[in-house]
Order: sequence, then structure tokens, then C-alpha cells
Amino acid sequence: MTHMLLSVRFTLLSTSEDGRSGPMGSGYRSLIRFDGAPALFGVELTMPGDLAPGETGDVEAKVWAGEFLPDVRAGHPVELLEGHKVVARGALTSAPTSDIRER
Repeated sequence: MTHMLLSVRFTLLSTSEDGRSGPMGSGYRSLIRFDGAPALFGVELTMPGDLAPGETGDVEAKVWAGEFLPDVRAGHPVELLEGHKVVARGALTSAPTSDIRER
């Protein structure tokens, strides 16, 4: 399985927008949806500090099964989900920068 590394700027939905009730931090794992793609992908986020509901921040996203990613470039819209619930919206700030293989 190939993991793709992406840079993403996310804005977490506020709690009043039906977003998370608490912050997320580095190591957070969830699902990411790429605009126009039918599949969801597992993702692990790395960030310098916690990101609270309503805040915007830049994160590194390690996407599992990256070999199945659609053609994505900087500016491509994405959503972060917890189950079926959207908790953040954002866009890629760069194209995939590298890949690493799980051994």
C-alpha cells in the first residue's frame, strides 16, 4: 500500500455548525473526501499544535492507499469526516509531495 503525503489547509466547522466539540491534534486519524472522487480515504494528520473548532490551520495529511487517489493539485477541495459527519473543509496547498510504501 502506498501512502501519499499532502499539504492541506483545513477550517474546522464550529460546534454550532455541527462540527467537533473539542480540538484535534497531531496523530488524528479519520476519513478524507476529495471533491469529485467517489471513494473516501483513510488519513492521518500531522500538525504543529491543536486545531480547535472554528479554527483554520495547515496540516500534513498522510493518505492511505494513495495509489488510488484521483488527479489532485493545489487548490483541490477536500472534506474531513468522522463517519458520515463532515467536521472540516479545506483545500490542498500543494500537490502530493512524496509517497512511502508500507512494508
